[in-house]
Amino acid sequence: MSTLIVEICEVKSIKSHPNADRLVIATVKGWETCIGYDPSTGQSDFKKGDKCVYFPPDSILPPELANSPHRVCKNKECDNFNIIGLDKVCEKCGQDLEYKNGTPGRLGIMPYCAELPKQSDGTRLPGGRVKASRLRGYPSYGFIMAIDPKKGDDPNWEIGQDVKEHFGVTKWEPPEKCLDGDAEVPNPRFHTYTEIENFNNFPNAIEVGEEVIFSEKIHGKNCRLGIILDSNKNGDAIWEFACGSHEVRRKEFCMKRIKRSFWKNILDHLRYAIKLQKPPTHKQGEMSEFWKYLTEDVKDLLHYIEDNIDKYVADISKPIFSIIIFGEIYGSGVQDMQYGLTKRDIRCFDIAVNRRYLDFEVKEALFKMFGIEMVPVLYRGFFSTEILDQNISGPTVMCSKKDAGPFKGREGVVITPVVERRSPEMEITSTNGRVILKAISADYLARKNPTDSK
Repeated sequence: MSTLIVEICEVKSIKSHPNADRLVIATVKGWETCIGYDPSTGQSDFKKGDKCVYFPPDSILPPELANSPHRVCKNKECDNFNIIGLDKVCEKCGQDLEYKNGTPGRLGIMPYCAELPKQSDGTRLPGGRVKASRLRGYPSYGFIMAIDPKKGDDPNWEIGQDVKEHFGVTKWEPPEKCLDGDAEVPNPRFHTYTEIENFNNFPNAIEVGEEVIFSEKIHGKNCRLGIILDSNKNGDAIWEFACGSHEVRRKEFCMKRIKRSFWKNILDHLRYAIKLQKPPTHKQGEMSEFWKYLTEDVKDLLHYIEDNIDKYVADISKPIFSIIIFGEIYGSGVQDMQYGLTKRDIRCFDIAVNRRYLDFEVKEALFKMFGIEMVPVLYRGFFSTEILDQNISGPTVMCSKKDAGPFKGREGVVITPVVERRSPEMEITSTNGRVILKAISADYLARKNPTDSK
């Protein structure tokens, strides 16, 4: 997950909307968002140089921010039903007007936000999740809001200041899944993958003309496959394999609860009560899904890197204590994009040795040497925002269009320099300085019935 920044921004530019007379497109940082425009006056909601508050996708806005400030008639039999009114009583039916979303707000953008998931008691948390959408065919990311001292805003806020706490905005995080006894004891040498920040938050981190790779961002779940140097009970140094998801190191074999019918459970417990048998509640010995991808080819690659890393990286720190391959599991039952698969598979995208990520050409050569599939490369060449825009959206290249399922597009792209590097601009982010960014397709964010759980 990328870092949430609700930032004070300056509107960099305003341009016309190609398909709408009452909308224009404002650019803040690297984001483009649609705003209102009055053709009779030639005025838009913002002009170039205005200071504003920008709420990016995946912000969770509280009701007092997202709800409409207007009252409406809630009488379904009335011609004024749900039409915004300024008075307290409907002029047609005489019924008291009520706030559109139940409580007064400020922006009136709740209809454009995604609902928050239900909790275990069936209720939903208040507020809405900002998402990207296409407004009259043009991608629009998030919202901008004017700074209004009458509503408690500080007119002296500076460009770049993060004001998420002031507005009570939080970051969308997917609900945690029950591991059912699958979690292994963590080891700091088996580290998690770099978090990836959104390019539009750091549009200057990649230099124009720098040689980069755009790879297709696969909609699946992160997988780590590695070997780490540890010690046994006698204190001897040993190499051991480790596998896991993005956050959790997993046991090789796990226990999963057996699903049994109500009457079968009753019968088993009755038998147990009279000591005829003990009711089985778990099955043992089932291999964790993540370990299934630790194939012989992957093991051979890990050991090859251990023995030959000096051939590829001259200044690697010694001794070697950690080698991790990172990939994405995708296919049937993983999220809501199956890429034409009726089973599951994995595509790899990175290798880290002692927490140092290998350059693209090195990892590409190593993956090819051992027949391990990588994520698709959409573009290699010199960077520009125009080329990036051409690659963010479009059909997935993971499978044919006819096999792609209901959503046939890309999640987006991951942008990395061909030669790994760090940037002072990224030091304060979750990447800890590594230059790696993502750009997400508006079509992907606006798709129906999403099941994001990464």
